[in-house]
Formats: sequence, C-alpha cells, structure tokens
Amino acid sequence: MAMAHRVACERGEALRDTVGYHIRLDSQPPSTNGGILFCTTGMLVRRCQVDTLLKGVSHVVLDEAHERDLQQDFLLVLLKDMLPQRKDLRVVIMSATLNPHLFCNFFHQCPHVPIEEQAHPVEVLFLEDMAHMLPTGQPAASGASRAPSGGSKEGEEEEEVASAIAVDTVIAVVEHIHVNEEEGAVLVFLPGALPEGEAVARLVQIGKS
Repeated sequence: MAMAHRVACERGEALRDTVGYHIRLDSQPPSTNGGILFCTTGMLVRRCQVDTLLKGVSHVVLDEAHERDLQQDFLLVLLKDMLPQRKDLRVVIMSATLNPHLFCNFFHQCPHVPIEEQAHPVEVLFLEDMAHMLPTGQPAASGASRAPSGGSKEGEEEEEVASAIAVDTVIAVVEHIHVNEEEGAVLVFLPGALPEGEAVARLVQIGKS
C-alpha cells in the first residue's frame, strides 16, 4: 500500500490513476489499462487460480525473492508452467541476496542481470553503546531484547514491558540523532505492528511540538 502511494506520488499523479494496489480486504486498482498494480504474493496466487494465463498482464515483478515461503514457491511454479503458453509475458525476479544460478536453472537457463551497487559502511551499535544518548533514567537495554518466558502470564507481562522499553528507547535515540547528527534517514525495526505504530505516533507528536 505504501509503495503504491510512493510510486504514484513520484509519477506526479493520484493513486488509482495508473498505479494501484491489492491487498487482503482492500483493493484500489488503477483506473486505466496499462497500469501498475502492487499486490501481495497471496493475491497474485489467487488471481492465477482464477486466470491461469494472467491475461492482460505484461510483466510480473517479484521482489525480495529470497524470502522463501510456501505461497512464493507455489507462485514460482505457477509462473514457470505459464510461460510456455504466455511467451509474451515477462517475469522479473529480484533480490539482493538470492542464489541467481538456482533461479536461472529453475526457469530453464533464463538470463541473469547483475546490478552493481555501492556498499555503504555500517557501524553496529548496541543499546549499551548508546547509553550516553538517552535521557537520565531511560532504560538502555535491560529487557528490551530479553526473550519472554513462553506461554505464562509472567511471560506476557515481560513481553509488554520489553515492548514499552523498546519504544521509549527508540524515541530517545531517534531524538538524539535528529538533534545531534547530520541530516539523513533513520531506519528502525520493532517487534510488531503495535510498538511500531506507537513509536510513529509519538515521534509525529514530538515533531509537531
């Protein structure tokens, strides 16, 4: 959904002009022919079940192909079986880490196009290393990465505490980076949609204040 909005914005048009999306329980397809539709693997598998030749589709782009799961493997089989009957269909499989020879062999020695990319230096810092960034009294690491005890009420409480600490720590670190570091972007991973949503909402509120 976010990718569709981003691409539509960069093309200088509104969503559903020529760019749309289709996810579970929500569909905003492009309103014109020749459009771009972003969808989940599951949605494309379902479409293949209804339309076994994907009529009207000229290209299928499968990104992050190294994230193998049952649906994706099933989709690859469907596309492989489809190609002899749809010689005009172009299938593009992308990934930064997959084994290209494995996929080339699977698709009958299809072409492989390597794309050179610039490697950027990455400095790994743990929460303990960032203690100086946090306000006095802010928990740095105790509980933020601790695995909860499985199944028990105590384990669920530990998980809630760890999640709360993670959000508080992320907000403190992002604030420090925003104030003290050079202009750029910050990429944050949190354990689940709820802490992610809470962190975003709180950071947006801080930005408005």
